[in-house]
Amino acid sequence: MSDHRSISVFEIIKVGVGPSSSHTMGPWRAALFFIEELARNDLWQSLQRIEVILYGSLSKTGKGHGSDQAIIAGLHYKHFRVIRRSEWIDLLRVNKACHEIALPNGGHYKFNPDEDIIYSKETLPFHPNGMTFRAHTATG
Repeated sequence: MSDHRSISVFEIIKVGVGPSSSHTMGPWRAALFFIEELARNDLWQSLQRIEVILYGSLSKTGKGHGSDQAIIAGLHYKHFRVIRRSEWIDLLRVNKACHEIALPNGGHYKFNPDEDIIYSKETLPFHPNGMTFRAHTATG
């Protein structure tokens, strides 16, 4: 039996947006996961604001690699596999104009990337591209 097998290029290359998948697809997935966790814990109704802290190389090059845009799309609960480019551009434009993010339940919360994405100089010990999400609700 051979130790070799044929593999598809799609098994080794991630298809995604941005120049660096770890700086776009990673933050996008993390934002989606965070929003899903808030929904599972029934926190969408009281959500007022989300804050995101980027660490390490994600903080240093994240804006240039589109991490901020990926986070906005993920926090809008838009999946990168189905969003159209025009829809992504529209939601970025709307967020820039009103600093709000719409949820599928009809709710809205404040998110100003200039204030709510914090580019920390700290590097986390467990991963060079670490992130922290903080939800601010009506009750704290």
